[in-house]
Amino acid sequence: KGIVGVAPKVKIMPLPVFKNGTAYTSDIINAINYAKENGAQIANCSWGAGSENTALKEAMESSGLLFICAAGNSNKDIDANPVYPASLTGDNIISAASIKENGNLSRFSNYGGNSVDVAAPGEEILSTMPGNAYGISGGTSQAAAFVTGEVALILSKYPQASFSEIRTRLINSCDKLSSLTGKVAGGGIINCLAALA
Repeated sequence: KGIVGVAPKVKIMPLPVFKNGTAYTSDIINAINYAKENGAQIANCSWGAGSENTALKEAMESSGLLFICAAGNSNKDIDANPVYPASLTGDNIISAASIKENGNLSRFSNYGGNSVDVAAPGEEILSTMPGNAYGISGGTSQAAAFVTGEVALILSKYPQASFSEIRTRLINSCDKLSSLTGKVAGGGIINCLAALA
């Protein structure tokens, strides 16, 4: 009660792949395949690793899903220090950095003029928490969730759009911020209304 998401009518398919902070590639690939087989269109990836995984990359490329990836929370340039899957290239990969309320990049957020596509709110986010509670959260995972919601809205209005068209629409509709120049490829924060126009 009292909370609404970016795309309030979206259906969510939670697929746990981590146990005690560790995930195996095989479990992630199984989750991708399960999601595809059961009608998912978008996958939110709020996790990352410092080394590229060929099997995972190939599974993502061939999945037919659009992946929204958190850029990571290490205050690093992921053009120089890649984080995967956020640093992967392709029409079905969108990576998100976090900004704070004043429009500046969050202190913790990774960035990259080539690797990071857009920024979204990721600090002081009020939402639901385990145990039937409310709480404040922060991180590029929060930003990725906002971007995932926007992509769901775009798909709901333009169901025949290709991944390339969705990606272009998402980036081109951002509000440009000087604070993000050189830090985010599109140089801006997402704007859901503009993306749907």
